[in-house]
Formats: sequence, structure tokens, C-alpha cells
Amino acid sequence: MLEYLRLIISRRELIADIFSRDLKQEYARYYLGVLWMNIQPLAFITVIYLVVTIGLRGVTIDSKLPYSIWLLSAMIPWLFFLQNFTRGPMLISKYGFLVKKVEIDLIIAPIPLLLINAIPHMFLLLVTLVVVWVDADTILPGATLLQIPYYFICMCLLVIGLNLLVSSCNLFIPDISNIVSLLAQFGFWLTPIFWDAGNIPQSIVPVLKLNPMFYIVEGYRSAFEGGVYFWDRPYETLYFWVFVYFLLRISMYVFRRLQPHFAEVI
Repeated sequence: MLEYLRLIISRRELIADIFSRDLKQEYARYYLGVLWMNIQPLAFITVIYLVVTIGLRGVTIDSKLPYSIWLLSAMIPWLFFLQNFTRGPMLISKYGFLVKKVEIDLIIAPIPLLLINAIPHMFLLLVTLVVVWVDADTILPGATLLQIPYYFICMCLLVIGLNLLVSSCNLFIPDISNIVSLLAQFGFWLTPIFWDAGNIPQSIVPVLKLNPMFYIVEGYRSAFEGGVYFWDRPYETLYFWVFVYFLLRISMYVFRRLQPHFAEVI
């Protein structure tokens, strides 16, 4: 991981150029331009908030937060993960024009996408914090909010590992993109976004916790609820970091083995 971090730092100018290029290409044809980056997720979150606030008042959860805020605190990290993971299989194909340039290492390909999606992610976090503070019935979060950068870094490392693996394999096995879509659909319902882990049979909770997004979503939620820090969840924290460590090792190994053959299939 340290080697990858050094590579990112050494290639920061190239990453910034790709980030700027992708941002312009994606939103240049719209009158509102990059504003759509925030408008689309904000509209989605607003609809969920209104539906939950008005139509699902009877839902009970074991939380200090109202159900609307409780739900939003989990939806925000999931949307960031989804926006990155579902576009992961096509990353190398997208940068096919760089494949034959020996001086450019495409192992940095997941980074510009992360940076682009980080903008609406931070915006939605800010909007949610404003809603929390405006809501007089909500217990204001405290120092636990400082955990959000930690869980954001966790999520970025998870996404990098997954996208390195699926982007390199998808060039040779096109079915990978369909598998990723299926995993995203199942993952949504297997992650505690709409449901409370305390309200399901506790015998299956350890199995559900094998999903690494379980750790991140619960982490974001605890940051808003207050009272629970990541070191209060030692076994889950240890499992997550062991999972991410081996995921990064495997994905980088697979990427390096397949990289010499990228030009043959693009």
C-alpha cells in the first residue's frame, strides 16, 4: 500500500490532468455543467428523505437518530461506493489511449474516478450535517464525526482494490461487468442501509459482517449517532483491514500480470 501511495504522489500531475479531462468530458455537453454532479445525488437523497419522513413514520430502529437521518447516513457512503464500483470494469477500456504509452502506469486508473465521485460525496455529507443541525429533535453528533475521514479512506482503499481487479479482468472476461452489476444489487440489500442489524436474527449477523461495506456503512452511521468509535469495534476493524490488505495484494498482482497484455485486447 505504501508503494502505491508513493506512485500516486509521484504521478499526481498526471492524475490531476486525467481528473480534469474526465470532468470536462462528462459534463461539458450540459448547460449546467458540473452542477449536475451534485444535483443528481442531491435529488435522489431528497426524495428518500421526503418519502421516509412523510410515508414511513412508523418505522422503529434502535437509534438516537430519526429514521430519515439514520437512513441518509448509510445511503451516502453506499452511493459513493456504487458510483465507483459499477464503473470499475470499464476503467482500462476508458483509458485505452494510454495503454501503449510505456511511461504511464495505468495502475493509477481508479484514482481520477475516486476524486470525481468524492465531490458529490462531500457535498451530500455537508447537506446531511446541515439537516441534522437544523432538526431540533435530533441529538447533535459530536467528536465521532471526526471518524468520517477514516471511514472514507477505508472505502477508497476497498474501491481501489476492487476496481484494479475487475478492470483488468474485464478486458479478458467481459462477463465481469455483469457480475459487478449483480454484486452491487445483492450488496445493497445485504448491507444495513434500510434495515437495522439489531432487528434481524443475530445468528446471521456475523455472516453479513463479512461484507466489507457493512463495516463502512455502520461506521458512517455511528459517526452521526455518536458514542461509538472504530476502536470500539476491534474485531470488525481487524477483519476489514486484513480483507483490504489481501484484496490490494491480490488485485495488484493480477493487474501486473495482465498489464503487458492490455494492448492486445483493447
